[in-house]
This record gives sequence, structure tokens and C-alpha cells, in this order.
Amino acid sequence: MFKNRSETFSNLKKTKKLLCTKCLQVVKLYAWESPLMRRINSIRDGEVRVFRLLAWLWGLTNFTFETTPFLINLAVFGLYTAVNPDNPLTAEKIFTSVALMGVLQIPLVALPWAVVTAVKTAVGVNRIQVHK
Repeated sequence: MFKNRSETFSNLKKTKKLLCTKCLQVVKLYAWESPLMRRINSIRDGEVRVFRLLAWLWGLTNFTFETTPFLINLAVFGLYTAVNPDNPLTAEKIFTSVALMGVLQIPLVALPWAVVTAVKTAVGVNRIQVHK
């Protein structure tokens, strides 16, 4: 993500250099409009490619978060019926299991953010201790 921001900033600086007033006078004087537009379009195409990749990754992440509870329930009930063929699933067992898995869903979603926050905290504490 940070690479994308720095790349965008770098591309913005390049575009700004290409479009300064004095530069445009030189471009017009030597009729370099087409090469200049190709260069600017290549910079923009790189940015669009990165943003398209980020959009696909964001969509994949959202799809995974939305379908994971259903897939976990499906796997648990499938495993239960495979392991206990003599003990059939009843509505009581299904509703209780779905309710318990729903309660567990919030902590499981928050776990990755908690780990990231703990790592950031450890890094911050280490930096503070080094600079004392």
C-alpha cells in the first residue's frame, strides 16, 4: 500500500515536471505533443494497473470475509455428519451451533487486527527504548 502511494507521488512529480509552463512552450515549439502524451499516458496506465490490482485484492478480501462464516458452518456440519452417522443433526443442534459460531465470529474477525496492533506496539516500544 505504501509502495502504491509513493509510486503515485513519484508519478505526480514526473507529470508536474512535464507540464510546467516553460516545458509546455518547448513542447509546442518542437511539436513534441504526441511523445509527451504517450509518456503521460504510460505513467497513468501504470497507476491504473496498480489500482485495478488493489481493487481485485479488496474484492477478494471482502468476499472471503463474507463467505467464511457460511463455509465454516458447512464444514462443521459436514464433518459432524461424516463422523457421527448414527447421531443425526436436529434443529436444536443446528440452531445452537449456528448461534455459538456467530458469537465466535466477532473475536475471530478482530484477531488479525489485534495481532497487527500488538506488533506495531512492540515496534513502537522498541524504537522508544532505542532512542532514550
